[in-house]
Amino acid sequence: PPSQIPDADTWSCSACSAKCRKDEMPLQAESSISEALCGAMSRGRQQFSGPVSKEVAFYWKIKRDAQHAVGSKHWITALATFAWLQQCLVQLKCDPVILHTEAQFQKGSRMFSKWLEENAPDNVEQRLSALFASVRLESDLGGGMAAFGYDLDDKLGGSVSCRERLKEHGWDITPEGSMKLRNDEQPGDGAEMVTG
Repeated sequence: PPSQIPDADTWSCSACSAKCRKDEMPLQAESSISEALCGAMSRGRQQFSGPVSKEVAFYWKIKRDAQHAVGSKHWITALATFAWLQQCLVQLKCDPVILHTEAQFQKGSRMFSKWLEENAPDNVEQRLSALFASVRLESDLGGGMAAFGYDLDDKLGGSVSCRERLKEHGWDITPEGSMKLRNDEQPGDGAEMVTG
């Protein structure tokens, strides 16, 4: 039978330089948090009944649990942050009461943007997905894109700057760096559809 490679006595994280003994590795916590997060994301909204705030609270808890168990630079924490931000966008449109602050939204967006830049610099699709979620948050809340972790001249691993990509998708950028969807791009502005 093939021999097994013995487990290391200590492990260190290249992201945060933390060190721990093999018996201190948070493998069970990592596994259970990962299963809860990925399971919820794959099932989508159908598992939650009632206000969007339940979903927002669920992803916020997963994010906090992940930060505590595996640290802020782990992929589970990053993915939970992105899922939380996406649900916050829905909540901003649906719920009359929002329990999180603009500063928390901005911090979450900055964290995920930085995580993608450091860990998936060439994953243009995911980086653009995160950018557009942050653009919508900024459009609702203000503060400028820099507060959400984006330099509009960055190409996010692609060939076109954020500024140009956003313009292509109907977004105007104010001198303060805030986002505004062009009036002609918004549905329901009174424009008539020509047929035939």
